Amino acid sequence: MKLNYAQKMSLISIILTWPLLIAFTYFIIDILHYDLLQDMNGGLRFLIIALFSLFIAALSTLTIGIFSPLAKNQNIIMTELEQNGYTERFFALSEQEIQRIISKGRVYKDYRYFSQYVRYQADGYLLLNNVNAAVESISRTNLPDMQAHLKKIETNAFLGYFDVQMAISEELRNPARANAVMQDAAPYMQKSYGKGIYGDVMIDEIYFLYYLTLGDIDSAFNYARHALGRSNTPIPFCTYIGNALLAKACTQTGRFEEAEEYISLAESACKSALQKQIIGQLRNKLSVARAASET
Repeated sequence: MKLNYAQKMSLISIILTWPLLIAFTYFIIDILHYDLLQDMNGGLRFLIIALFSLFIAALSTLTIGIFSPLAKNQNIIMTELEQNGYTERFFALSEQEIQRIISKGRVYKDYRYFSQYVRYQADGYLLLNNVNAAVESISRTNLPDMQAHLKKIETNAFLGYFDVQMAISEELRNPARANAVMQDAAPYMQKSYGKGIYGDVMIDEIYFLYYLTLGDIDSAFNYARHALGRSNTPIPFCTYIGNALLAKACTQTGRFEEAEEYISLAESACKSALQKQIIGQLRNKLSVARAASET
């Protein structure tokens, strides 16, 4: 059974919290010098403490998910995105949460969530060919605020921000804007490169979009292929992104048959409704480009 976003986050929370609670229980026992289980053998004693800690970890995770508006709303929003893609409901839910955070005066306290929803909204508007709405959405966050209110370890949040900004530049066909985004992004990409497949593929996509904006098609193709070949063993995420980027480049350069092949390859690696939605948009753009070439 495939877990949704809320279930996966709950499971991760329990897995991370459980060993800490076990250690904390032993620590409290040592501090208080009182142990109700002292007459039991070591193995049984540990099992009881472990099960008790698991119960507390699960209970605390459930409680936070029910009573914390921040956690509860994130679970609802991200589950909608994961299961259905960029829908009207996603935009309504995310905007409602953005406005709630603003009204509570918690933009900077909850900046990780605020900036995440802004970023996803902008990406969604781009997918729906509404570049003006994308610009308006992403303008609600900026690099200085991210630097001040996000942890340095949240590198994928920064890369995601630059990815959206570069996609906007490419959509606007604005090389000057792309150069400005690249100037900001370069230090983060250099620092993040080689730290993980997901981050590396995002970096490839940023470079791909950058060179596509500049009209350097050969370099764009190189970065799309680089994303595709990130691992000796095929990884669905790399297969999907790499082929999707190659399809985009082929569509823009009139190589329509190749674009169709790359779209089919990307589709074979789709794992979510959002990815399928993106494939649908790639096909729509390919159809429009073909029609335009025949007139």
